[in-house]
Amino acid sequence: MKKQRVIIIIGLVLVLLTSIQVGSWLGYQRLEQNARNELFRYQASLEELLDRFSLIPPVLAANQLFVDALNYGAEDQVYRANVLLQGFADRMHASDIYIMDTLGITRMTSNWNLDNSFLYRDFNFRPYFQQAMQGRAAIYSALGTTSGVRGLYFSYPIIYQNSVIGVLALKLNIPDLETAWQSPYSEDVAELMVTDEHGIVFLSTREDWRYRSTEPLNHETILQLQQEQRYGEYRFEPLQFSRLPSRFGMSPDTWQVIWHNGSSINQYLAISGMAPMVNWEMTVLVPSKRIWLQQLRTLATLLSIYIAIVVLWLFQQERSHRLQNLVMHQRELEQRVLSRTEDLEQSNLQLMREVDERHRAEQELKTMQEELIQAAKLATLGQMSASINHELNQPLTAITAFTQNSQKFLQRGKTEAVENNLKEILALCQRMHTLISQFKIFARKSPHKLVMVELQNVIHNAVHLVQSGLENNNIQFYFSLPETHAFILGDMIRLEQVVVNLLSNAVQACQHNSHIRIKIALQQLEDEYRISVIDNGPGLDQEPEQVFEPFYTTKSVTEGLGLGLSISRQIITTMNGRLQAEYSDDPEFPGALFRIYLPVYHVADHENTV
Repeated sequence: MKKQRVIIIIGLVLVLLTSIQVGSWLGYQRLEQNARNELFRYQASLEELLDRFSLIPPVLAANQLFVDALNYGAEDQVYRANVLLQGFADRMHASDIYIMDTLGITRMTSNWNLDNSFLYRDFNFRPYFQQAMQGRAAIYSALGTTSGVRGLYFSYPIIYQNSVIGVLALKLNIPDLETAWQSPYSEDVAELMVTDEHGIVFLSTREDWRYRSTEPLNHETILQLQQEQRYGEYRFEPLQFSRLPSRFGMSPDTWQVIWHNGSSINQYLAISGMAPMVNWEMTVLVPSKRIWLQQLRTLATLLSIYIAIVVLWLFQQERSHRLQNLVMHQRELEQRVLSRTEDLEQSNLQLMREVDERHRAEQELKTMQEELIQAAKLATLGQMSASINHELNQPLTAITAFTQNSQKFLQRGKTEAVENNLKEILALCQRMHTLISQFKIFARKSPHKLVMVELQNVIHNAVHLVQSGLENNNIQFYFSLPETHAFILGDMIRLEQVVVNLLSNAVQACQHNSHIRIKIALQQLEDEYRISVIDNGPGLDQEPEQVFEPFYTTKSVTEGLGLGLSISRQIITTMNGRLQAEYSDDPEFPGALFRIYLPVYHVADHENTV
């Protein structure tokens, strides 16, 4: 009996030590996975935000109204620019959008009509202004000198005749972003802090960590921050973080820290990574207190198993003793053994079922976590729907027209005409399949292969596609095409889409005319071809360049989103060409005039062409 007690005590000690080690390892692994998930979520959210808003200043800086207002400073131009900036800021949920001249003085701003307006404020001390004046885009974090609100600043130079004449800046309020990040996905309350290149916390889910530094700052850094007026009058007191040695179960890229918050001490598991597009470090800190709960769960599990093993072992010892002493009562003993063996088998089966259920629960939890992360990754795919709808609208209209015509031909018994229409529908379906497979968002600058394209074929295909979807028979197309073949390097499907868009716009612009006339001309101008599309409609009622702005449209909401001309210009740009709108001086065609310029492709100079 004494020997058995010693063995049981030694086993119990081993179980306790194993529970502590295994529980610690499992706890750190779980905390580390949660921290990595949180860091990935924060990085993905910040990357999406920076990527989306960094594209806006270059587009706004190219607006001709802002260029003219900076060059000439006319009151009506400045007023229109202020109203336009105010509208952009409201639609984009930006705090402020403003334009500075080369001296850093604000000349136009979205908050022009507020008491704390930026008008005539001097921001030449800001690095985002200085970097933009050097011709580069900039992203900067700072405390607003006028509003007193932390923000992310996106700036871009305004260029006129290859010279920087001003800077356009867009500000997002950081407190709005912090509010959106207050509820992490994991059950552990993770904390986030984002530090700039000097180690200063400018964004955090904890208010008492903001405007503090991870390390003491030297005098030169403090002087630089004061010159930039980056964080106002804050003194950047260091955070009381103490780093602890690595523990069993921790990966090399994670570490433990203790934060001394007055009289209380908080322990965290930390992991960090660089923010996308900027020189910022993102650190996620998860409380380490849940490791003790994992250790207790592990101890309870192992202790239960150990008790079961000890019971089985003692039972086996007792049974052997009884067999030796009760040989004469073998039958009775065998009956008891069988009865108890059956109980043990039921216990083992129950234990196996519980283990299987635990494994299934762990697998379901893992699957749910993976689906949650995958859902965040797939959320951005919905941004492609507007462009796909616009690109497929014209082929679908033509397919509808061919189908309706086929029904009438079937009623009349004209099977040959029906067969021709079905061939056209098949060709359009194949074109739509090719279009969908090749469709990419132009802002990502995805590479595509340019091949030799004949412009006469492009024009005839586009006119044929538009005519197939027309119900109005009072439309006349006039062609002025050269007899010689006109070749360029381009994408035939996308180029046809541009011409179809221009022709469709012309038809819609002339829809109130009794007779619609559209002229398509192709000319060679030295080393480039010019395609002109002009109608007899009312013409342009705005500045020509304004029609290429995203979401600009004169149609109703059901007829279009105002993306067609903007996307068309991007398509022509990818083919090293340009798309322009002009006023017409032709009395027979007084409507809108659109011209496409594309470089000439000399077949004789290229031996390997597609």
